Amino acid sequence: MARPFAATYDPNDPFGTDLNTVRTKIGDVHEGKFLLPDALITGQIELDSNILLSAMRCVDFIIAKLAIEADTSGGRKATQARSQRIIQFQGVKRSLRRELGRRAIPRVANNTIAKHEALDGDTTLVQPRYKSGMDDNGTHTDDNDPRFTGGE
Repeated sequence: MARPFAATYDPNDPFGTDLNTVRTKIGDVHEGKFLLPDALITGQIELDSNILLSAMRCVDFIIAKLAIEADTSGGRKATQARSQRIIQFQGVKRSLRRELGRRAIPRVANNTIAKHEALDGDTTLVQPRYKSGMDDNGTHTDDNDPRFTGGE
């Protein structure tokens, strides 16, 4: 028999805490039928420091838990019911992934777009002189450039 674990949810304030927000996003809100303990969710929030990413990872935990239960439980109907719940949670994960993608901050070379544009405007940086096709046949060097001729 499974040991009970500590799980809480306040239906009057579904987005009041990070824990409630993750539970709301993943649909783990049914009193007495929680799928994940509070400790696991709060630990994942601390690791990720991103609510949507934490919610996606918590859905992975639920899918794994349901898959294990489907493999170990007897009976065809029980296995089919768990398979349906796995499919449902895979849909939740796709939805969270789309939402996370819409909120993502574009980055270029580990910088935000704004920082990258600021680097482009900095004239003290040496821009690369490589051009597309430059080394295709070995004859595209600039013979007048002092860097190639030794400065003469």
